[in-house]
Amino acid sequence: MVPGGRTVVAGEDRQSGDGQVGGPLRENARRRGITTALMDRVRQAATEAGCPRVEWTADQDNPTALAFYRALGIRPHNGKALYRIEQTR
Repeated sequence: MVPGGRTVVAGEDRQSGDGQVGGPLRENARRRGITTALMDRVRQAATEAGCPRVEWTADQDNPTALAFYRALGIRPHNGKALYRIEQTR
């Protein structure tokens, strides 16, 4: 967790080699090119590593994220479904 209770995900699936990076930006850090730069760097790193694709998720009720990806020219991929089990503590 980072300050403010936000989660940053970074990891690698050891069998497939898939990597993960993510987390929302604080309001005062938005619209400064940070996420665009991150997406550019992820694409570059994937290309250099020979990865055939980059995948991520965005909540359907997050119009800001969906608009951002559309502005980058990226469209949703309908071939996958996200499943989640929330554990209670």
